[in-house]
Amino acid sequence: MSTNENDIELLDQFINGQLDATKRNEVSKRLEQDLEFARELNQLKLMVDCVRISGRKRLLDEIKQWDEDIEDDIEEPEKIRNLGVFRWYYAAASVVVFMVAGFLIYSNINFGYDNIVADVYEPYNYISPTSRGGDVQKNQLSQFFMYYDRAEYTQAIQLWEEVDDAQKTDDAEFYLANAYQAEKRYSEASDIYKKLIKSENKYKMASIWYLALCYLSLDNPEQANDLLVELENENSSYSPKATDLLSRLNK
Repeated sequence: MSTNENDIELLDQFINGQLDATKRNEVSKRLEQDLEFARELNQLKLMVDCVRISGRKRLLDEIKQWDEDIEDDIEEPEKIRNLGVFRWYYAAASVVVFMVAGFLIYSNINFGYDNIVADVYEPYNYISPTSRGGDVQKNQLSQFFMYYDRAEYTQAIQLWEEVDDAQKTDDAEFYLANAYQAEKRYSEASDIYKKLIKSENKYKMASIWYLALCYLSLDNPEQANDLLVELENENSSYSPKATDLLSRLNK
């Protein structure tokens, strides 16, 4: 199979966690079956890093080659000195052109607000029952929290299916949403946060904050802005964070 522009856009959404669970599963299955599609995903992930380092490497390689050329032309020292200065300018100019081209490539990949979110996002800190003075019951839910506490979010998500339905409380689902968000599964995290906000859960303020970050990761700044304004007007520990983030978004 061959990849096209629609495939590139689909992979971009896959990388940024912008697909719902059904679509994400479809892409995962295709990645297992379509070698070229999987190769395109790897190239897309590597492209940014390549753009960042290639400009510097290109400059060093060209200067090294030109230095070797100068050493071979030792009969015209004055010409060499002038040529050396010219080549430095040429090298700098060529790298600028190269970096601009790289920037255009980089800009066409939808990384949305990832850099801003990365600056402010951190998973909610889990306080174990032991820390609160309670007894730790040996069950699947306690194992789920153990994985979460270790930042092993994939394992926590997988184990959630084995947790007894009676133990899947709103409080526990809040941590599941955090695990999804940490794994860039923003749509699934958003669904849980919205449910918790409607139910007036004790994690309501935290859910509003994390949902706003999910919206930014999904490139929905308008919805994120509305939630942050709401949070800014609340008397909670997240209000100052909301104010700071709104300031950054509205620059």
